[in-house]
Amino acid sequence: MLIWNHHVKPYEELLLDVRSRFEKANSIFLRQIGYAPIETIKHRIKSEESARRKLSKKGLGFDEKSLKQLSDLAGMRVICKFTEDIPEVLGLIKSWSKPKFSAVGGAIVSDQIDIVEEQDFIREPKPSGYRSYHVICQRNGLVFEVQVRTIAMDFWASTEHMLKYKYKGDIPKDVREKLKSIADIAGTLDMAMDDIRQDVNLGTAKSRLLDQFYKALDILENSGLAFKAENYKEQLKRVHNDLEALKSLAIQAKEDVPPGYWRTS
Repeated sequence: MLIWNHHVKPYEELLLDVRSRFEKANSIFLRQIGYAPIETIKHRIKSEESARRKLSKKGLGFDEKSLKQLSDLAGMRVICKFTEDIPEVLGLIKSWSKPKFSAVGGAIVSDQIDIVEEQDFIREPKPSGYRSYHVICQRNGLVFEVQVRTIAMDFWASTEHMLKYKYKGDIPKDVREKLKSIADIAGTLDMAMDDIRQDVNLGTAKSRLLDQFYKALDILENSGLAFKAENYKEQLKRVHNDLEALKSLAIQAKEDVPPGYWRTS
């Protein structure tokens, strides 16, 4: 006889380990670049009732062999601010596929996590409007699912789930149409937010380059090379809105600074 709590305990331990990996990586991102791509992490194990219901729909019995066919028995949801953060999270998951072993209770076990399947419902949303990126993973024979999505995608999916529960899986046509319309709006919102983020990133990069550039000009002017500083100012007028050209100009100005001045200024 299958004892539910005993069966799911290894999955619970696995999800806690994976959650810890995400949190550690997020902290490293924050420390190194000042920005963390993960906003929220959620994890859950299906209830015994839910697992029984799903297996019954598949025509399977309630036993360990059948339960291993449920790829979403254990699940984790990683929520990001922007769609552009999602590739960072996917890259992180893929990095865990490198072989890694550790000793547990006198036995050598693998910490390697392999990707079994990927489903991109962001590039190709479901007819309902559902958008998310699903990754089916496996470690030491335990299969679990990671869903990566934005805040807007998660809000929509949570609302749809609530309505499915309310209407017992049969959402009225008019409500489904409204949900689809809202999904389209959420997609537009995500794209607009990505545009804003790109503008902010561009502005930050430009600001840093200009800081370096004007610092070089200040040194040139105070070291008897004011004519070079004036020349660079004229060039700046022509490249001010071209980030690559500005970067090149800043590098040139810095190289013209007399040896020793940059470090001591």
